[in-house]
Amino acid sequence: MICDLICATCGIEREIVDGAESLELFDRAVPIASAEAIVAMKVLSASEQRPRDLGDLQAILRAQPDLDQALVLELLNRIAERGFARGQNLVDKWADLRARFGS
Repeated sequence: MICDLICATCGIEREIVDGAESLELFDRAVPIASAEAIVAMKVLSASEQRPRDLGDLQAILRAQPDLDQALVLELLNRIAERGFARGQNLVDKWADLRARFGS
């Protein structure tokens, strides 16, 4: 099994933890980030130098047609407000990625 660990790099860690859902795994409840939170983190990290993030975004958009777009925008804005946007306009980047992947 592959899993990602979050290490305080995006500014929305509290929201990710608070919005996590539990998944039963090996007889344990494991918190799993929402699709919207994962998308926000992937938008932050995605670039041509990180094709895995781009592929993950495309796969999530295909698998989650009812993704809460307003929540994704809210999380992207929080990332920027807290100074973690890495010089990017995340809302515009998200719009570009959605157009690119047909979502």
